[in-house]
Amino acid sequence: MIPLEYICPECRSGLQPRRQSYYCPECSKEYPYYVVGDVCIIDFKSLDATDCECNRDGGSECTVDLKNQTLNYYQTGKAKKNSTELRYTFIKEGFGTGNRILDLGCGGGPYSCLFTRDNESYGLDNCPKRMLLDENNAMERGYQALIVGEGLSPPFTDTSFDIVICAEVIEHVVEVRQLINEIDRVLKKGGKLILSTPNLVSLGNRIGMTFGKGLKFNLLGFRRGSFYPLASWPLGNMPGKQYSFDSIRYPEQPLHLRFFTFESLRKLLKHSGFSVKEEVGRGPVLSRFPRLVSRIFKNWADDLLVIAIKD
Repeated sequence: MIPLEYICPECRSGLQPRRQSYYCPECSKEYPYYVVGDVCIIDFKSLDATDCECNRDGGSECTVDLKNQTLNYYQTGKAKKNSTELRYTFIKEGFGTGNRILDLGCGGGPYSCLFTRDNESYGLDNCPKRMLLDENNAMERGYQALIVGEGLSPPFTDTSFDIVICAEVIEHVVEVRQLINEIDRVLKKGGKLILSTPNLVSLGNRIGMTFGKGLKFNLLGFRRGSFYPLASWPLGNMPGKQYSFDSIRYPEQPLHLRFFTFESLRKLLKHSGFSVKEEVGRGPVLSRFPRLVSRIFKNWADDLLVIAIKD
């Protein structure tokens, strides 16, 4: 397999590898990288001792000295292997073997168990804390490299990957067409996009809207005192304030910016040069049933899963 090449996210020129960085001869920018164990960490946000503002809506800022924090965190033994399993485990065969895969918006790498063992895999996320410093981080998930960068300007040359997985990411992005266009750019012709996102018209959302709540109805919510439970999430100057990640209204849902149905997602992908090959609804209930059931009741599911091919 041809070695992966990187480009400058600012001017899109090819980068030259140096001893501890990648250098752009066009705009003279330098992007440091660090090798920790078997993993190469490349910083395309230049975060050493600077503020990381990856959270939206007035979210918290954190000072990141990426080199020292990553090394110290890893060496103290705080990094733990994540045993989280992706709910859509039936797509594991879809990754195949011997492919080059980009996990775009990888976070702590909860889906890595499905593909990193048999493929050349790379993780990209704009939040170094979630990807590298949290207890459940992506350091020991089998990625060849972890890239701190933006999904709207991924630092890879055209047609670099066979597969891109974009799980639970698109709902956090304002510029969704730019995101899909960039995925199209880095995918090879005939390459596969595996994308998932919450379903705007899930059964829980429909019930919640019927009663004017704007909150997702949860049949098991009575255990927490309400059929419309809220999750604790510190935001800006309001730590501990109750927010719901199942909400479809603002401000209880501070992190989801876009909402999709299968039809809207299908049209977005079609206009961006993809052919949708499979649509499956997933969720805590449907995941217990065969795939056929997930297809039949997909429009009522909690999550949308789409597998598309680049034309």
